[in-house]
Amino acid sequence: MSLNKPKIVIDIDRMKYPNTGMFEFCSHLYDSFKHNTSFDFIFYKHKQTILDNHSKVLPISIFDRLFLRISSKVQIWHTTNQLATRIPSNPKKLVYTIHDLNFLYANKSEKKKEKLLKQIQKAIYQADYLTFISNFSYLEVKKHLNIEGKKYKIIHNGVSVKTPEQLPNYLPKRPFLFSLGVIDPKKNIHTILPLLAVSDFDLIISGKITNEKYYQTILLEIKRLELQDRVVFTNVISENDKYWYLKNCEAFVFPSISEGFGIPPIEAMRFGKPVFLSNLTSLPEIGGSAAFYFNDFEPQHMQQVFLNGMKLYQDHPNKKQEIINWSLQFTWEKASQAYLEVYKELL
Repeated sequence: MSLNKPKIVIDIDRMKYPNTGMFEFCSHLYDSFKHNTSFDFIFYKHKQTILDNHSKVLPISIFDRLFLRISSKVQIWHTTNQLATRIPSNPKKLVYTIHDLNFLYANKSEKKKEKLLKQIQKAIYQADYLTFISNFSYLEVKKHLNIEGKKYKIIHNGVSVKTPEQLPNYLPKRPFLFSLGVIDPKKNIHTILPLLAVSDFDLIISGKITNEKYYQTILLEIKRLELQDRVVFTNVISENDKYWYLKNCEAFVFPSISEGFGIPPIEAMRFGKPVFLSNLTSLPEIGGSAAFYFNDFEPQHMQQVFLNGMKLYQDHPNKKQEIINWSLQFTWEKASQAYLEVYKELL
Protein backbone atom coordinates (compact mmCIF):
# COMPACT_ATOMS: atom_id res chain seq x y z
CA MET A 1 0.00 0.00 0.00
CA SER A 2 2.81 2.42 0.91
CA LEU A 3 4.04 2.30 -2.67
CA ASN A 4 1.09 4.48 -3.67
CA LYS A 5 1.69 7.04 -0.95
CA PRO A 6 4.04 10.00 -1.27
CA LYS A 7 7.36 9.30 0.46
CA ILE A 8 8.52 11.92 2.96
CA VAL A 9 11.90 11.78 4.67
CA ILE A 10 12.24 13.61 8.00
CA ASP A 11 15.78 14.28 9.23
CA ILE A 12 15.91 13.39 12.95
CA ASP A 13 19.69 13.26 13.16
CA ARG A 14 19.68 15.58 16.20
CA MET A 15 18.11 12.86 18.32
CA LYS A 16 21.70 11.74 18.84
CA TYR A 17 21.97 14.59 21.39
CA PRO A 18 19.70 13.67 24.34
CA ASN A 19 18.57 16.25 26.88
CA THR A 20 18.51 19.06 24.32
CA GLY A 21 15.78 21.11 22.73
CA MET A 22 16.61 19.65 19.32
CA PHE A 23 16.20 16.13 20.69
CA GLU A 24 12.75 17.12 21.98
CA PHE A 25 11.80 18.64 18.64
CA CYS A 26 12.88 15.65 16.54
CA SER A 27 11.51 13.14 19.02
CA HIS A 28 8.05 14.71 19.00
CA LEU A 29 7.99 14.93 15.19
CA TYR A 30 8.89 11.26 15.09
CA ASP A 31 6.17 10.34 17.62
CA SER A 32 3.64 12.43 15.68
CA PHE A 33 4.30 10.83 12.30
CA LYS A 34 5.45 7.26 12.96
CA HIS A 35 1.85 5.98 12.88
CA ASN A 36 0.55 8.46 10.30
CA THR A 37 -1.03 6.68 7.34
CA SER A 38 -1.46 9.69 5.02
CA PHE A 39 2.12 9.47 3.77
CA ASP A 40 4.96 6.99 3.70
CA PHE A 41 7.23 8.50 6.34
CA ILE A 42 10.92 7.59 6.46
CA PHE A 43 13.22 8.81 9.24
CA TYR A 44 16.80 9.80 8.49
CA LYS A 45 18.66 8.99 11.70
CA HIS A 46 22.01 8.49 13.37
CA LYS A 47 22.98 4.87 13.95
CA GLN A 48 22.98 5.40 17.74
CA THR A 49 19.34 6.49 17.78
CA ILE A 50 17.02 3.62 18.64
CA LEU A 51 13.52 3.79 17.17
CA ASP A 52 10.49 1.50 17.14
CA ASN A 53 11.03 -1.64 15.06
CA HIS A 54 8.13 -0.85 12.73
CA SER A 55 9.54 2.54 11.68
CA LYS A 56 11.07 2.98 8.26
CA VAL A 57 14.55 4.42 8.59
CA LEU A 58 17.27 5.76 6.34
CA PRO A 59 20.58 5.40 8.22
CA ILE A 60 23.13 8.16 7.91
CA SER A 61 26.20 7.17 5.91
CA ILE A 62 29.70 8.50 6.54
CA PHE A 63 29.68 9.69 2.92
CA ASP A 64 26.45 11.72 3.23
CA ARG A 65 28.24 14.86 4.41
CA LEU A 66 30.21 14.93 1.17
CA PHE A 67 27.54 13.83 -1.29
CA LEU A 68 23.97 12.91 -0.46
CA ARG A 69 21.58 11.83 -3.19
CA ILE A 70 18.20 10.29 -2.56
CA SER A 71 15.78 8.11 -4.48
CA SER A 72 13.62 9.87 -7.04
CA LYS A 73 10.65 8.23 -5.29
CA VAL A 74 11.09 10.59 -2.31
CA GLN A 75 8.67 13.48 -2.77
CA ILE A 76 9.73 15.67 0.20
CA TRP A 77 12.84 15.93 2.34
CA HIS A 78 12.36 17.78 5.64
CA THR A 79 15.58 19.22 7.11
CA THR A 80 14.68 19.94 10.74
CA ASN A 81 17.73 21.92 11.85
CA GLN A 82 19.18 25.05 10.28
CA LEU A 83 22.78 23.88 10.80
CA ALA A 84 22.30 20.48 9.20
CA THR A 85 25.25 19.58 6.98
CA ARG A 86 23.52 16.66 5.27
CA ILE A 87 21.00 18.00 2.78
CA PRO A 88 20.41 16.01 -0.42
CA SER A 89 21.49 17.55 -3.68
CA ASN A 90 18.43 16.35 -5.58
CA PRO A 91 15.25 16.57 -3.46
CA LYS A 92 12.02 17.09 -5.38
CA LYS A 93 10.80 19.33 -2.57
CA LEU A 94 12.77 20.57 0.45
CA VAL A 95 11.23 21.80 3.72
CA TYR A 96 13.76 23.66 5.84
CA THR A 97 13.09 24.42 9.52
CA ILE A 98 15.03 27.26 11.13
CA HIS A 99 15.06 27.43 14.93
CA ASP A 100 17.33 30.39 15.61
CA LEU A 101 20.48 32.31 14.71
CA ASN A 102 21.83 32.17 18.26
CA PHE A 103 25.39 31.69 17.02
CA LEU A 104 25.41 35.36 16.01
CA TYR A 105 25.41 36.29 19.70
CA ALA A 106 27.77 33.56 20.88
CA ASN A 107 31.49 33.80 21.53
CA LYS A 108 32.46 32.88 17.97
CA SER A 109 34.78 34.60 15.51
CA GLU A 110 33.23 36.81 12.84
CA LYS A 111 34.68 34.45 10.24
CA LYS A 112 32.84 31.50 11.82
CA LYS A 113 29.57 33.45 12.02
CA GLU A 114 29.87 34.44 8.37
CA LYS A 115 30.50 30.84 7.39
CA LEU A 116 27.37 29.65 9.23
CA LEU A 117 25.25 32.40 7.67
CA LYS A 118 26.43 31.36 4.21
CA GLN A 119 25.61 27.73 5.01
CA ILE A 120 22.05 28.65 6.03
CA GLN A 121 21.60 30.98 3.06
CA LYS A 122 22.59 28.20 0.69
CA ALA A 123 19.94 25.93 2.19
CA ILE A 124 17.34 28.71 2.03
CA TYR A 125 17.97 29.14 -1.70
CA GLN A 126 17.53 25.39 -2.14
CA ALA A 127 14.38 25.15 -0.01
CA ASP A 128 10.83 25.10 -1.37
CA TYR A 129 9.28 25.93 2.00
CA LEU A 130 10.68 27.51 5.17
CA THR A 131 9.29 26.97 8.65
CA PHE A 132 10.20 28.93 11.78
CA ILE A 133 9.52 27.95 15.39
CA SER A 134 8.67 31.52 16.41
CA ASN A 135 7.93 34.88 14.88
CA PHE A 136 11.12 36.12 16.53
CA SER A 137 13.16 33.53 14.61
CA TYR A 138 11.46 34.57 11.37
CA LEU A 139 12.32 38.24 11.97
CA GLU A 140 15.93 37.35 12.83
CA VAL A 141 16.36 35.41 9.60
CA LYS A 142 14.64 38.13 7.59
CA LYS A 143 17.05 40.66 9.10
CA HIS A 144 20.26 38.76 8.38
CA LEU A 145 19.46 36.62 5.32
CA ASN A 146 17.56 36.76 2.04
CA ILE A 147 14.24 34.88 2.10
CA GLU A 148 12.50 36.95 -0.53
CA GLY A 149 9.93 34.99 -2.51
CA LYS A 150 10.09 31.94 -0.26
CA LYS A 151 6.94 30.33 1.09
CA TYR A 152 7.08 30.14 4.87
CA LYS A 153 5.05 29.32 7.94
CA ILE A 154 5.60 30.02 11.64
CA ILE A 155 4.90 26.84 13.60
CA HIS A 156 5.30 27.07 17.36
CA ASN A 157 6.72 24.05 19.12
CA GLY A 158 4.41 21.95 21.21
CA VAL A 159 4.77 21.03 24.86
CA SER A 160 3.79 17.84 26.62
CA VAL A 161 4.32 17.01 30.29
CA LYS A 162 3.88 13.90 32.39
CA THR A 163 2.96 13.32 36.00
CA PRO A 164 6.11 12.30 37.90
CA GLU A 165 5.88 8.74 39.18
CA GLN A 166 8.59 8.81 41.85
CA LEU A 167 10.72 11.14 43.93
CA PRO A 168 13.74 12.74 42.23
CA ASN A 169 17.33 11.65 42.82
CA TYR A 170 17.91 14.87 44.71
CA LEU A 171 15.02 15.60 47.07
CA PRO A 172 14.88 19.28 48.10
CA LYS A 173 14.97 20.01 51.82
CA ARG A 174 13.09 23.31 51.55
CA PRO A 175 10.79 25.17 49.14
CA PHE A 176 12.76 25.95 46.00
CA LEU A 177 13.05 27.87 42.76
CA PHE A 178 13.86 25.86 39.64
CA SER A 179 15.84 26.65 36.50
CA LEU A 180 16.51 24.30 33.60
CA GLY A 181 18.95 24.56 30.69
CA VAL A 182 22.55 24.03 29.71
CA ILE A 183 25.09 25.72 31.96
CA ASP A 184 26.29 28.30 29.48
CA PRO A 185 26.56 32.12 29.49
CA LYS A 186 23.63 32.40 27.07
CA LYS A 187 21.32 31.05 29.79
CA ASN A 188 22.36 33.90 32.13
CA ILE A 189 21.94 31.68 35.20
CA HIS A 190 24.15 33.70 37.55
CA THR A 191 21.60 36.53 37.56
CA ILE A 192 19.14 34.33 39.50
CA LEU A 193 21.32 34.19 42.64
CA PRO A 194 20.29 37.61 44.09
CA LEU A 195 16.67 36.42 44.22
CA LEU A 196 17.62 34.20 47.14
CA ALA A 197 18.46 37.30 49.20
CA VAL A 198 14.79 38.36 49.20
CA SER A 199 13.23 34.92 49.68
CA ASP A 200 13.54 31.86 51.86
CA PHE A 201 13.74 29.55 48.86
CA ASP A 202 16.57 27.31 47.75
CA LEU A 203 17.55 27.11 44.07
CA ILE A 204 17.83 23.98 41.95
CA ILE A 205 19.60 24.32 38.59
CA SER A 206 19.42 21.38 36.18
CA GLY A 207 21.20 20.97 32.88
CA LYS A 208 24.38 19.79 31.22
CA ILE A 209 27.52 21.80 31.95
CA THR A 210 28.60 22.90 28.48
CA ASN A 211 30.85 25.75 29.61
CA GLU A 212 33.12 24.79 32.51
CA LYS A 213 34.56 28.29 32.86
CA TYR A 214 31.08 29.79 33.28
CA TYR A 215 30.15 27.07 35.77
CA GLN A 216 33.20 27.87 37.89
CA THR A 217 32.34 31.56 37.75
CA ILE A 218 28.87 30.79 39.13
CA LEU A 219 30.36 28.67 41.92
CA LEU A 220 32.64 31.54 42.93
CA GLU A 221 29.65 33.89 43.02
CA ILE A 222 27.69 31.39 45.14
CA LYS A 223 30.60 31.28 47.57
CA ARG A 224 30.89 35.08 47.67
CA LEU A 225 27.18 35.38 48.47
CA GLU A 226 27.45 32.53 51.01
CA LEU A 227 24.77 30.49 49.26
CA GLN A 228 26.56 27.14 49.27
CA ASP A 229 23.78 25.52 51.31
CA ARG A 230 20.98 26.93 49.16
CA VAL A 231 22.01 26.26 45.54
CA VAL A 232 22.11 22.78 44.02
CA PHE A 233 23.36 21.81 40.56
CA THR A 234 21.91 18.45 39.52
CA ASN A 235 23.55 18.27 36.06
CA VAL A 236 21.43 16.29 33.54
CA ILE A 237 18.22 14.89 35.00
CA SER A 238 15.64 12.29 33.98
CA GLU A 239 12.22 13.24 32.64
CA ASN A 240 10.68 12.09 35.91
CA ASP A 241 12.93 14.39 37.93
CA LYS A 242 12.32 17.32 35.57
CA TYR A 243 8.57 17.01 35.91
CA TRP A 244 8.82 16.55 39.69
CA TYR A 245 10.79 19.79 40.02
CA LEU A 246 8.42 21.62 37.68
CA LYS A 247 5.39 20.38 39.59
CA ASN A 248 6.79 21.14 43.05
CA CYS A 249 8.83 24.34 42.60
CA GLU A 250 7.60 27.68 43.94
CA ALA A 251 8.52 29.38 40.67
CA PHE A 252 10.45 28.75 37.45
CA VAL A 253 13.20 31.26 36.60
CA PHE A 254 14.61 31.48 33.07
CA PRO A 255 16.56 34.70 32.37
CA SER A 256 18.00 33.40 29.07
CA ILE A 257 19.36 35.89 26.56
CA SER A 258 19.36 33.54 23.57
CA GLU A 259 16.27 31.52 22.64
CA GLY A 260 14.56 30.58 19.40
CA PHE A 261 11.50 29.36 21.28
CA GLY A 262 11.86 28.26 24.93
CA ILE A 263 10.14 24.99 25.82
CA PRO A 264 10.98 24.82 29.59
CA PRO A 265 8.95 27.95 30.52
CA ILE A 266 5.86 26.52 28.83
CA GLU A 267 6.40 23.18 30.57
CA ALA A 268 6.44 25.04 33.90
CA MET A 269 3.29 26.92 32.90
CA ARG A 270 1.55 23.63 32.16
CA PHE A 271 1.85 22.96 35.91
CA GLY A 272 0.46 26.43 36.67
CA LYS A 273 3.72 27.80 38.03
CA PRO A 274 4.72 31.48 38.04
CA VAL A 275 7.41 31.92 35.39
CA PHE A 276 10.04 34.66 35.37
CA LEU A 277 11.75 35.34 32.03
CA SER A 278 14.08 37.80 30.39
CA ASN A 279 12.37 40.18 27.97
CA LEU A 280 14.78 39.16 25.20
CA THR A 281 14.60 37.15 21.96
CA SER A 282 11.56 34.87 21.64
CA LEU A 283 10.58 34.74 25.32
CA PRO A 284 7.99 37.57 25.39
CA GLU A 285 6.28 35.93 22.40
CA ILE A 286 6.20 32.54 24.12
CA GLY A 287 5.42 33.67 27.67
CA GLY A 288 2.90 36.33 26.66
CA SER A 289 0.92 38.03 29.42
CA ALA A 290 1.06 34.88 31.55
CA ALA A 291 4.75 35.36 32.50
CA PHE A 292 6.70 37.96 34.47
CA TYR A 293 9.68 39.70 32.84
CA PHE A 294 13.07 41.06 33.82
CA ASN A 295 13.73 44.21 31.79
CA ASP A 296 17.36 44.25 32.88
CA PHE A 297 19.59 42.10 35.06
CA GLU A 298 20.45 44.50 37.86
CA PRO A 299 19.88 42.63 41.16
CA GLN A 300 17.51 45.21 42.65
CA HIS A 301 15.30 45.26 39.55
CA MET A 302 15.16 41.47 39.35
CA GLN A 303 14.37 41.21 43.04
CA GLN A 304 11.50 43.69 42.71
CA VAL A 305 10.06 41.91 39.65
CA PHE A 306 10.27 38.63 41.51
CA LEU A 307 8.63 39.92 44.70
CA ASN A 308 5.86 41.70 42.78
CA GLY A 309 5.21 38.65 40.62
CA MET A 310 5.06 36.22 43.52
CA LYS A 311 2.68 38.52 45.42
CA LEU A 312 0.41 38.86 42.39
CA TYR A 313 0.43 35.09 41.93
CA GLN A 314 -0.39 34.43 45.59
CA ASP A 315 -3.05 37.15 45.85
CA HIS A 316 -5.01 36.06 42.76
CA PRO A 317 -6.39 32.51 42.98
CA ASN A 318 -7.28 32.52 39.29
CA LYS A 319 -3.73 33.26 38.18
CA LYS A 320 -2.67 29.60 38.24
CA GLN A 321 -5.45 28.57 35.85
CA GLU A 322 -4.73 31.56 33.59
CA ILE A 323 -1.13 30.39 33.29
CA ILE A 324 -2.21 26.82 32.50
CA ASN A 325 -4.69 28.07 29.89
CA TRP A 326 -1.97 30.08 28.14
CA SER A 327 0.29 27.02 27.95
CA LEU A 328 -2.41 24.86 26.37
CA GLN A 329 -2.09 26.63 23.02
CA PHE A 330 1.32 24.97 22.54
CA THR A 331 0.69 21.33 21.61
CA TRP A 332 2.55 18.87 19.42
CA GLU A 333 -0.78 17.84 17.90
CA LYS A 334 -1.23 21.39 16.61
CA ALA A 335 2.42 21.62 15.51
CA SER A 336 2.42 18.30 13.67
CA GLN A 337 -0.85 19.18 11.93
CA ALA A 338 0.76 22.40 10.72
CA TYR A 339 3.72 20.46 9.29
CA LEU A 340 1.30 18.06 7.60
CA GLU A 341 -0.39 21.05 5.97
CA VAL A 342 2.99 22.20 4.64
CA TYR A 343 3.63 18.75 3.14
CA LYS A 344 0.17 18.66 1.55
CA GLU A 345 0.60 22.14 0.10
CA LEU A 346 3.90 21.14 -1.51
CA LEU A 347 2.37 17.99 -2.99
